[in-house]
Amino acid sequence: MSDNPNNWRQRRRQDRDPADRVQGPTSALTSFLREHGIVAPNIYESRRRREERRAQEARQQQQQAAAADGQGSATAATSATSDAQGDTSTSGDATVGVLFTPARPSRRGPSAESQAIMDRVMAGMKKKNKKEDPKGKGKGKGRGGGKGGRPKDKGKGKKRKKGDSSSSSDDSDFESDGDASEDDFGEGSSRVPFTRSRPGRTVRAFCDKCKCRFSFLIQDYDENPTPTTCPSCTAGGNDTKPAPKKRRTTKAKTSNSFTPPWKEKKGPSSLVDICIGVVGEYIEDVEALGTISPENMDKIAKLICRNRKLNNDTARLFMMPINRELTLYDCSNMDASSLKGVATFSPFLRELNLYYCGRMTDEVLLYYGERLQELHSITLSGCHLITEKAWIEFFKTTGDRLLSFSMRHSNRFNLAVFKAMLEYAPKLKHLRLGWIVTLDDAWLDQLLERGNALQLETLELSWPSQDPSNRRPITTDRIVRILEQTGGSLKELALRGCVELKDAVLLEGILRHCPHLSSLTLEDCPDITGDAFKLLFDSWKIEPVRHGHGLKKLKIARCTQFNDAALQALIAHSFKSLTHLNLNSCDDVSSTALEDLALYADPNATDKDTPNGCTDLVFLDTSFVRAMDDFVLHKLFTACQQLKKINVYGCHQISEYIKVPDYITLDGRESHMN
Repeated sequence: MSDNPNNWRQRRRQDRDPADRVQGPTSALTSFLREHGIVAPNIYESRRRREERRAQEARQQQQQAAAADGQGSATAATSATSDAQGDTSTSGDATVGVLFTPARPSRRGPSAESQAIMDRVMAGMKKKNKKEDPKGKGKGKGRGGGKGGRPKDKGKGKKRKKGDSSSSSDDSDFESDGDASEDDFGEGSSRVPFTRSRPGRTVRAFCDKCKCRFSFLIQDYDENPTPTTCPSCTAGGNDTKPAPKKRRTTKAKTSNSFTPPWKEKKGPSSLVDICIGVVGEYIEDVEALGTISPENMDKIAKLICRNRKLNNDTARLFMMPINRELTLYDCSNMDASSLKGVATFSPFLRELNLYYCGRMTDEVLLYYGERLQELHSITLSGCHLITEKAWIEFFKTTGDRLLSFSMRHSNRFNLAVFKAMLEYAPKLKHLRLGWIVTLDDAWLDQLLERGNALQLETLELSWPSQDPSNRRPITTDRIVRILEQTGGSLKELALRGCVELKDAVLLEGILRHCPHLSSLTLEDCPDITGDAFKLLFDSWKIEPVRHGHGLKKLKIARCTQFNDAALQALIAHSFKSLTHLNLNSCDDVSSTALEDLALYADPNATDKDTPNGCTDLVFLDTSFVRAMDDFVLHKLFTACQQLKKINVYGCHQISEYIKVPDYITLDGRESHMN
């Protein structure tokens, strides 16, 4: 019997050497996935294993159900025979066939307290069933009361009432519901925001029954425990499920729709803002606008780049010979010739900032070095095409006059280029590096080799590679040695995403060697404790020689160990100078400490009755700090007159009833995000 021709071709394909096979073109995404071990055969194999596992589980459930069904039928027959013989028994000795239903898998088991509550409820249900059936009338019947242990179809299609103990429900379903409640809304969570609030204030919480938010007044915890259900559920008024709220129908925005930003702003807009908005909307029709102030030109650039309208034609609006500073926020639609036009039409630039300049080539960078003779500050982001040779040649040309250099998102800016920059740019004052793939301790060793030759005022080392296959951490020891060498001149320090840093950075580095620091950024450093922050600020307060002035900017987003004591120590030291504060995800901070931002009483003040808060505060980010509520906001609005913007994402204690002044932007309020 001859083989099928299709099988023969298939065997030929399998026997063929994989290197000799003809393969079609692959996309960049396919190549990226293949490098990380994600290929189509692996996906198909994982899917096949999942389907087999599900089928096996279904078969096991069917077998268990069939076994329980047979056992129930046999029990019912035995029970019927004993009744015919006149054997009488009590309801406690009756045998009832119950259909087994496996429990729904959950993420974690119920706590001991929840399990005890469920056991008591189940015991009460059994006692109630015994009282309702004292003579064993249910003997030989199944769960639904029918013969053979099968449930009746009489109630099919009817909805079971919530909380009805006589309805058909098994233990496994009850335990699954209890597990979900414990995991999402139960008392097992150790992070309850209102337990740290002062008595006598209104707090918003979620009801354990209806899952709706309600408000209550904090009382003395010993005499009046904190309620867990809303007043309606406590009075028994929410037995039925409330009718769902009618959704508001909003007209979908078309792809060509454009909402000018000045129309979204609260309050009346100035004539300048309206004119800038009109220019940004009709930028493609504008050929010459005459003289525009640099401040308004920067606003127009932001509007155009935000709407992705900056291209080879519209970029000419910003290229003028009188420019001394130029910032383009999105150069993704500008090609190499348009980027060269920056140096052609604005040859007297001193500061150049280009973001998302992915089309910049070696020719463009070298052209900047030759034409821009007064350039002393340059910021580039996303320039992946520039080679190592071009970078070194650029620093040779501009190194003597370069004072500030900032680089983000580059794969070819490597250690050799960094070493050349330090060699040819001895006057460098401001250095910012972020999202560099090869950034690690070896780069810091090059800084240490320079000794005291570099007097840096700004140092930023952000987001080193955290890829498990190419992990390059920045260690605490290197940072401390860098601060020991250059900390005397530092005014701004930013360390973002350096997850390996410990408390020694604060206590042995910043505290001892950075007396002139005014801006500190330590984002995504989870191992730095609140005690270290408190000791730093307290030492600065006690010894003004180490730090005679307060901090102006502090950004400690996702430093999860920052607590009340650290915040109060910060306010005591820097309440007169603090303008920007970022506490994103610092959930250990309570409402009492947040109130001190507006109500801090200076012990050295002459008038002790007048509290002095952070009156110069301009920006505050308390997103995902769940202790933030209406009372704190109201006090901040009253005390901090310079406040312009507050971020409150994830703060469910803030209601829609708080009145926000027109001059303050409140972002993230949940009632405005529905």
